[in-house]
Amino acid sequence: MKTRQKRLFSLLAALLLAATLAAAACTPNVPEDPHVHSFSETWSWNETEHWHKATCEHTTERSGVAAHDFDSDGKCKVCDYVKPHVHVFSDDWTFDEKEHWHEAICEHTSEISDKAEHNLDSDGKCEVCGFVSIAAEFTFQLLDDGTYAVTGVTNADSATVADVPATYLGADVTVIGEEAFCYDGCEKLVHIGLPNTITKLETQALWGTEGLKKLTLPDSLQSIEQYALGASGFEEIVIPASVTELGPQIFQQSPVLRKVTFKSEDVALSDYMFWQCPSLREIVFDEGVVAVRRLQYASPFYEVESVESIYISSTVTKLFYDVMYDQSVWLNQFDRSEFKFSRYEVAEGNSAYSSDANGILYNADKTVLLHAPLKLSGEVTLPQSVETIWKEAFRNVVGLTKVILPEGLTEINRGAFESTGITELTIPDTVTKLGRDPEISDDYYWGIVKNCKNLAKLHLGAGVTAKQIDVENELLTLPALEEITVSENSVSLKSHNNELLNKEGTYLYFGNDQGEVPDGVVYIEYYAFYGNENITSVTMPSSLIRIGVSAFANCTNLKNVTLSENLEMIFSNAFEGTAIEEITFPASLRNIDNKAFKDCANLHSVIFERADHWEAVKGETLDLSDPEQNARYLTETYVDEYWGYNVFA
Repeated sequence: MKTRQKRLFSLLAALLLAATLAAAACTPNVPEDPHVHSFSETWSWNETEHWHKATCEHTTERSGVAAHDFDSDGKCKVCDYVKPHVHVFSDDWTFDEKEHWHEAICEHTSEISDKAEHNLDSDGKCEVCGFVSIAAEFTFQLLDDGTYAVTGVTNADSATVADVPATYLGADVTVIGEEAFCYDGCEKLVHIGLPNTITKLETQALWGTEGLKKLTLPDSLQSIEQYALGASGFEEIVIPASVTELGPQIFQQSPVLRKVTFKSEDVALSDYMFWQCPSLREIVFDEGVVAVRRLQYASPFYEVESVESIYISSTVTKLFYDVMYDQSVWLNQFDRSEFKFSRYEVAEGNSAYSSDANGILYNADKTVLLHAPLKLSGEVTLPQSVETIWKEAFRNVVGLTKVILPEGLTEINRGAFESTGITELTIPDTVTKLGRDPEISDDYYWGIVKNCKNLAKLHLGAGVTAKQIDVENELLTLPALEEITVSENSVSLKSHNNELLNKEGTYLYFGNDQGEVPDGVVYIEYYAFYGNENITSVTMPSSLIRIGVSAFANCTNLKNVTLSENLEMIFSNAFEGTAIEEITFPASLRNIDNKAFKDCANLHSVIFERADHWEAVKGETLDLSDPEQNARYLTETYVDEYWGYNVFA
């Protein structure tokens, strides 16, 4: 009985399992909602390819996988990945008196490879690089003070090592004479040792020693004359603290010179000092240097474009100091256009100077911005501490696109942003001194943004006055200027539809492309619309009394002009070079200055509403009844004369 029950239960269980399996087989699969991967818009890359990485955490899927497409500079045209640079080294050996190595032929590095000591054979020749140690034999000359000068090398065609003796015939050797190692075939020299008795290197003393990879100047040295170290092969040089005289062009034509360090308390940078040194990267004014002065004749930085940094130690308190004027002259116009470097680096603890992350030079507490490096580029935000921007501080920094000036700035000196690449400039309300030259006078405005060819937007702060508006020499040098605005807090100026006027609206200083003269304007100032080729017609309000010098000169498309019925004076060259065809002078007009309508070739009709009693400056009373004749008078016959209305006739 129990056995039959067990069999029955087993049979029922089997039937139930089969039914379940059959039901499962007949039930259709219902898939889950399909997931669509999302991918980053930013490229990821390795050395061979780039891709868009999935932003989903559960997958490593990639999109847009492709090999890099490199340009000539090794940069991928798609993802901007830059191929790592692999240095290439010369097959030729370079050597000095102790070691040999292969130099990199890449211009941007001083890396070397395979450096090792010489392996000399029995004849003193290196079995690896071929260097042969041959000692130089010198000639000497007795000097007036009883010491000797080295005047030449007798075996110059073969000597490779020149260790100058400290004494000769019992007396000190103090001078390396003029051309001592020059023009005699000393190109094979790889080592020159100078003893601590040497006080002077005369003109061209070491000129042309191209094989000289290292040179240590002795602490006894006092004077280095013109060309003394030029056309040499060393990459670094230290001018010791003992040196007090540096001649002009001392490093000229040194093709691999990369770093110059000065240690003298008073460093005198001489004329053309670094001329034709294309590899120069670093200039160091080391600890112990107090004053760095320069001559006023020619720039020490002439055609120097490769320097990356100027290092100023903590002891320097007078930089680019000129003893004649007892002041820091900084880099004048000549220097600014020639000396292209990347950054100032001022050591901590300097009591006179400081620098920032952009390599800009300031005074110690950053209240005065002194000088910006010529290679500065992009947008710059100045520290909130800055109160004064020194004259020509950013001049010729063409890579500069925008400067954000701090509130609290009070003074922007002459030429501060001249010839830069800035596209917009906002002058804070706190600026009260603008465009002055602190070394000359406070009374004259010299401009701050002349020749900024990309400047499109200019906002004038509340402290800018009419005296500081120079249309002829500044605003007209801004061909991209589209928008000029004035602070609402200004008490002397206002802007209207991109025009610049005094606060009362009676003086129009700078006009817009429409040639608009607003109601209330009494005087159109000098050069207000000069050279504006967009103007075709002008209608002047009844308030207008005077039109200034060259106000519409060279507006070559200006054809139609309606003058104010109250106009009294037209100043010189006011409409010179325009396309005016006809014009009517109101009865109120009293003066027309010389050349007012010079080169107006299209002017064929001039009507005087009051034609009687007009005379040219020569005193001749004119018959002005014929409009065509009047046009010839103004443009030809009497174009150079001052016209006046004879009130006594």
